[in-house]
Amino acid sequence: MFRLLWMKIKVIYKDRWSFWLTNVSILFVVLLWVLYFTTKIAFSPIASLHYNIYSGIDLLGDWRWLVYLPAIMPILSIINFIIAALIFTKRPVFSHLILTYILCSNLMFFTYFFYILKYNLNA
Repeated sequence: MFRLLWMKIKVIYKDRWSFWLTNVSILFVVLLWVLYFTTKIAFSPIASLHYNIYSGIDLLGDWRWLVYLPAIMPILSIINFIIAALIFTKRPVFSHLILTYILCSNLMFFTYFFYILKYNLNA
Protein backbone atom coordinates (compact mmCIF):
# COMPACT_ATOMS: atom_id res chain seq x y z
CA MET A 1 0.00 0.00 0.00
CA PHE A 2 2.79 2.44 0.88
CA ARG A 3 4.65 1.43 -2.28
CA LEU A 4 1.60 2.28 -4.39
CA LEU A 5 1.24 5.62 -2.61
CA TRP A 6 4.94 6.36 -3.13
CA MET A 7 4.62 5.61 -6.86
CA LYS A 8 1.64 7.97 -7.14
CA ILE A 9 3.53 10.70 -5.28
CA LYS A 10 6.44 10.33 -7.72
CA VAL A 11 4.03 10.63 -10.66
CA ILE A 12 2.35 13.77 -9.33
CA TYR A 13 5.71 15.35 -8.49
CA LYS A 14 6.89 14.98 -12.12
CA ASP A 15 4.12 17.31 -13.28
CA ARG A 16 5.35 20.91 -13.55
CA TRP A 17 2.34 22.60 -11.89
CA SER A 18 2.22 20.06 -9.10
CA PHE A 19 5.96 20.45 -8.53
CA TRP A 20 5.74 24.21 -8.09
CA LEU A 21 2.52 24.21 -6.06
CA THR A 22 3.92 21.57 -3.71
CA ASN A 23 7.30 23.23 -3.26
CA VAL A 24 5.87 26.68 -2.59
CA SER A 25 3.45 25.16 -0.06
CA ILE A 26 6.36 23.42 1.67
CA LEU A 27 8.23 26.73 1.68
CA PHE A 28 5.38 28.44 3.55
CA VAL A 29 5.24 25.62 6.10
CA VAL A 30 9.01 25.90 6.68
CA LEU A 31 8.75 29.70 6.96
CA LEU A 32 5.94 29.26 9.48
CA TRP A 33 8.11 27.06 11.68
CA VAL A 34 11.12 29.37 11.32
CA LEU A 35 8.89 32.27 12.37
CA TYR A 36 7.57 30.23 15.28
CA PHE A 37 11.01 29.27 16.59
CA THR A 38 12.52 32.74 16.17
CA THR A 39 9.68 34.61 17.91
CA LYS A 40 9.53 34.77 21.67
CA ILE A 41 6.13 33.73 23.05
CA ALA A 42 4.86 34.91 26.41
CA PHE A 43 3.69 31.92 28.43
CA SER A 44 0.55 33.46 29.85
CA PRO A 45 -2.77 31.74 30.55
CA ILE A 46 -4.52 34.18 28.23
CA ALA A 47 -3.20 34.83 24.73
CA SER A 48 -4.97 36.41 21.79
CA LEU A 49 -5.62 33.79 19.15
CA HIS A 50 -7.54 35.89 16.63
CA TYR A 51 -7.51 39.58 15.85
CA ASN A 52 -10.15 41.16 13.65
CA ILE A 53 -9.98 44.71 12.29
CA TYR A 54 -13.71 45.17 12.88
CA SER A 55 -14.03 43.93 16.46
CA GLY A 56 -10.45 43.72 17.73
CA ILE A 57 -9.49 40.63 19.68
CA ASP A 58 -12.36 38.20 19.41
CA LEU A 59 -10.74 34.93 20.51
CA LEU A 60 -8.70 34.40 23.65
CA GLY A 61 -7.16 31.15 24.74
CA ASP A 62 -4.27 29.39 26.37
CA TRP A 63 -0.78 30.04 24.99
CA ARG A 64 -0.52 26.33 24.11
CA TRP A 65 -2.80 26.94 21.13
CA LEU A 66 0.05 28.93 19.64
CA VAL A 67 1.89 25.59 19.56
CA TYR A 68 -1.03 23.47 18.38
CA LEU A 69 -2.02 25.67 15.44
CA PRO A 70 1.27 25.41 13.51
CA ALA A 71 1.26 21.65 14.09
CA ILE A 72 -2.24 21.19 12.68
CA MET A 73 -1.61 22.92 9.34
CA PRO A 74 1.15 20.60 8.02
CA ILE A 75 -0.91 17.57 9.01
CA LEU A 76 -3.91 18.83 7.03
CA SER A 77 -1.63 19.70 4.10
CA ILE A 78 -0.16 16.19 4.05
CA ILE A 79 -3.62 14.61 4.10
CA ASN A 80 -4.75 16.82 1.20
CA PHE A 81 -1.54 16.09 -0.72
CA ILE A 82 -2.12 12.35 -0.37
CA ILE A 83 -5.66 12.79 -1.70
CA ALA A 84 -4.33 14.86 -4.61
CA ALA A 85 -1.73 12.19 -5.39
CA LEU A 86 -4.32 9.43 -5.36
CA ILE A 87 -6.64 11.16 -7.81
CA PHE A 88 -3.97 12.67 -10.07
CA THR A 89 -3.98 9.97 -12.76
CA LYS A 90 -7.77 10.01 -13.14
CA ARG A 91 -8.56 13.69 -12.52
CA PRO A 92 -5.47 15.93 -12.85
CA VAL A 93 -7.54 19.12 -12.80
CA PHE A 94 -9.03 18.26 -9.41
CA SER A 95 -5.59 17.34 -8.18
CA HIS A 96 -4.24 20.75 -9.23
CA LEU A 97 -7.24 22.36 -7.55
CA ILE A 98 -6.45 20.57 -4.27
CA LEU A 99 -2.78 21.56 -4.53
CA THR A 100 -3.80 25.17 -5.14
CA TYR A 101 -6.04 24.97 -2.09
CA ILE A 102 -3.10 23.72 -0.03
CA LEU A 103 -0.94 26.61 -1.23
CA CYS A 104 -3.61 29.24 -0.52
CA SER A 105 -4.42 27.85 2.90
CA ASN A 106 -0.73 27.73 3.87
CA LEU A 107 -0.26 31.31 2.66
CA MET A 108 -3.30 32.53 4.60
CA PHE A 109 -2.29 30.65 7.71
CA PHE A 110 1.25 32.01 7.52
CA THR A 111 -0.14 35.55 7.32
CA TYR A 112 -2.59 34.89 10.15
CA PHE A 113 0.06 33.39 12.40
CA PHE A 114 2.58 36.15 11.62
CA TYR A 115 0.19 38.83 12.84
CA ILE A 116 -0.95 36.82 15.86
CA LEU A 117 2.65 36.31 16.98
CA LYS A 118 3.41 39.96 16.32
CA TYR A 119 0.40 41.01 18.39
CA ASN A 120 1.21 38.63 21.27
CA LEU A 121 4.76 39.91 21.32
CA ASN A 122 3.58 43.49 21.88
CA ALA A 123 0.75 42.62 24.28
